[in-house]
Amino acid sequence: MTPDELLAALSERYPYTLTDGGPCPGGEVGARYANGPDGRAYVYKWIDGPADMVWATALIDRITRLRSNGYPAPRYLEPFDLGTALVLVQESVAGSWSDAVDHELVRRMLSVNDRQAGLGQSGSEWSDYIAMTLTEGANGYCLHRSLREQGGEVADILGWVQAVGRAIGPLPQADLVHLDFHHRNLLRTADGGLTVVDMEGCQPGDRAFDLVTFCFGMSHAEAPVGVEEPLWLRAIELTSSENVRAYVAHMALRLLDWTIRLHPAPELHRLLPVVRRFIDRVQDS
Repeated sequence: MTPDELLAALSERYPYTLTDGGPCPGGEVGARYANGPDGRAYVYKWIDGPADMVWATALIDRITRLRSNGYPAPRYLEPFDLGTALVLVQESVAGSWSDAVDHELVRRMLSVNDRQAGLGQSGSEWSDYIAMTLTEGANGYCLHRSLREQGGEVADILGWVQAVGRAIGPLPQADLVHLDFHHRNLLRTADGGLTVVDMEGCQPGDRAFDLVTFCFGMSHAEAPVGVEEPLWLRAIELTSSENVRAYVAHMALRLLDWTIRLHPAPELHRLLPVVRRFIDRVQDS
């Protein structure tokens, strides 16, 4: 469905009318602005196919728990089930993303990451998820085929990723994890306001994973040398070296797959040394 068709279907099924406001700038997965009947601005995304309302309801409950603990995330409305699509709507917040990352922002993100502690649950889902991505891949990302077909050093990295996945042990999941925690998912305002967006991957896990993710994201940042180091040191302080190795394997796979499939070849050559540097840091730990 087009955005207008989707919002028309929403208003037919629910007593809630949204008017499309166009695509949100930046990002690689579609998010769009909308105006509500109450005069408020919103951001919405949709997932095609039968709606998984159990997942969506659990997701919004997690985000609500984070917000209650002082985590700077936008408020989400209850999910909308259109039968052929699931619509997620959040309140629009002020700010824009920037590639500028300095020591003060890193300090603040360490504090934000602390807000995720202890909000997860016991179980094995996090271990199963990470192991699945490393040994099989996921739905639409962390694909193995792209690395295998690339060959050479990239295929060798895939072999290492799979070996890490086969050896993975139980991972902690007492925290809540953002899953795509990097500087381009931060909306910042001139007066110092900060909001973490793109929360749809939020799930129980190990918050050290988000710090490793932020370190990988620095490959696209404008930052002084060494600014990522406090993030890396906190990650290895929070969890075991084996767990950090698994998270590096996941992010290496995710970054390389996404780059091969969606960006020009020179970008892969730029990022390969970045990936190799992180792998070398955990290879013998």
